[in-house]
Amino acid sequence: MKSLNKVTIAIVVLVVLVGVRSQLNKESIMQDELPVQQPVVQPVEEPEEPVEEPVDQPLPEEGSIALSDDSKDILVDGEVVLSIEDDAIFNWFSSESQLCDESNRTSTPDREMFCENAAFFRESSQFSAIAYSSDMMEIWFTIASDTLSPDTVVWVFSRATNNVDMLTNYYLGNEFLSFSPSGNHFVYKGECWEWMCGLFVKESQTLVDTLSINNPETLDMRQRDATFIQWISDSEIEYELQSSNSEELRVESSSF
Repeated sequence: MKSLNKVTIAIVVLVVLVGVRSQLNKESIMQDELPVQQPVVQPVEEPEEPVEEPVDQPLPEEGSIALSDDSKDILVDGEVVLSIEDDAIFNWFSSESQLCDESNRTSTPDREMFCENAAFFRESSQFSAIAYSSDMMEIWFTIASDTLSPDTVVWVFSRATNNVDMLTNYYLGNEFLSFSPSGNHFVYKGECWEWMCGLFVKESQTLVDTLSINNPETLDMRQRDATFIQWISDSEIEYELQSSNSEELRVESSSF
């Protein structure tokens, strides 16, 4: 009887040992089957290169009049309406201005090129100032040239007729000054000689003369310089006259 108990206990122990070993083997197999977790490598972020945003070029305002960047063209709504080498302008400089008269034309090689070559004329000349009527159909402008600076000449351009009219000679002091309050007239400084100038008022649309001040029959008879001060009304201006040989200064007004 005692031998049977011993056998039974031995069998139980053996079964337990086999079960434990079997369980250990299963756990070992399960661990082997588990995926091996690799260490997570965080990607290194490269610094982003700055992206240049496109620069929007400003569009011309509707109904705008301006000079081109190089002051060689007059633009309306961004479109060229008049260039500095326009035939009427270039031909006047070439054949009628004192810059290209017989004694001056051959004075230097550059002067001859200026008088005979439109491309060279464009390169050495520029619009120095512009003004325009309220309806933007008439444009007044002043031209200066590197060939003889700081002399200027004043012109007016009609967009309706495409005509260009010269208002002054080419000399120091010529200048468009101002429109009357209604815009029906304008005043400019012109016929300058030996630093002395006259004042002239014209009708804006027709360019008819309505008033001239300090404008003797011949320029060498002029003894004073006239300087515009202001419009007193639509038909009256105030100005001053400065004597050429004294400190005398007179303020006057004239109507038309």
